[in-house]
Amino acid sequence: PGKTTFSENGGSGSFTVRLNTQPVSGNVVITVVSNDTTEATVDKASLTFTPTGGASPWNVAQTVNLTGVDEALLDGDKVFTIALAIDAAASSNEYDAIDPADVTVTVQDNESSTANCPGGALAATWGCIQDFVFTPICSVCHGGTQGLFLDAQNSPSIVGRASTEQPALQLIKAGDPDNSYLIRKLEGGPSITGSRMPLSGCCLSDATVQVIRDWVAAGAAVP
Repeated sequence: PGKTTFSENGGSGSFTVRLNTQPVSGNVVITVVSNDTTEATVDKASLTFTPTGGASPWNVAQTVNLTGVDEALLDGDKVFTIALAIDAAASSNEYDAIDPADVTVTVQDNESSTANCPGGALAATWGCIQDFVFTPICSVCHGGTQGLFLDAQNSPSIVGRASTEQPALQLIKAGDPDNSYLIRKLEGGPSITGSRMPLSGCCLSDATVQVIRDWVAAGAAVP
């Protein structure tokens, strides 16, 4: 364990794990968790080391592979950890108190600034949200589904417009993100009709949804 760096756009990395001592009374199981699955995923949820021979002997390193997630957002390089921990219930007792070192991961952003979003980070403006959320993610499905168009030419019409699924609510109610149906669809929950959006690559990160909420709360200005 240590550090690894790669791009979100098809990038990948890996690290290896092995035990320093032979287990006394049974296997050793180490759990593997990505602390930011919106940026990178791991190919194994756990590693099992056996005290003797077999497919995974204690003194042979095992490899964990990581794959970058291209979320089509201008969010900068992200640094987070892959958390390793001993599964005490499934491991030889002398390993219970051991805390394996986590792995630091840097995923490099592959998006660049646009005319609508020149600051280099997702901002609470219609243009920036359009360039990095509505156009690359939402409009893939919403070129007319339920009469909802989220391409750059048509998305401004969602402000003040009634939802087809729940006509009592506006898709975007300026100044009121809690009662904007599009926000509810992005966040999920029992109050929506149908599935959480986006259907492809669900779901937007909490930080991204918060930027959209901030835009709505500030009045949802559109061209």
